[in-house]
Amino acid sequence: MISNDGERTANGVFIATSGPWERWTVLEVVPGAFARDAAGWRIVSPIGVPPKETRPVEVRIRADAPSEEQLTFAVREAEPGELR
Repeated sequence: MISNDGERTANGVFIATSGPWERWTVLEVVPGAFARDAAGWRIVSPIGVPPKETRPVEVRIRADAPSEEQLTFAVREAEPGELR
């Protein structure tokens, strides 16, 4: 779930990952797209999130090896060029 604590609508979201992502594979993002980068995965969704509201982004992943480690996500509003 993506929440917008701001005062204006967020037009798209950019989700960066960190942690042991070499043990995981992103299979699908609904709605959105993904690509691998040096830190893990880069996930972009075109969803709009109105101020003080929450919207879902579903990220389906597969564990490629057993792990007890934590995965983390950092979320910000997407730049217009990232939504292409």
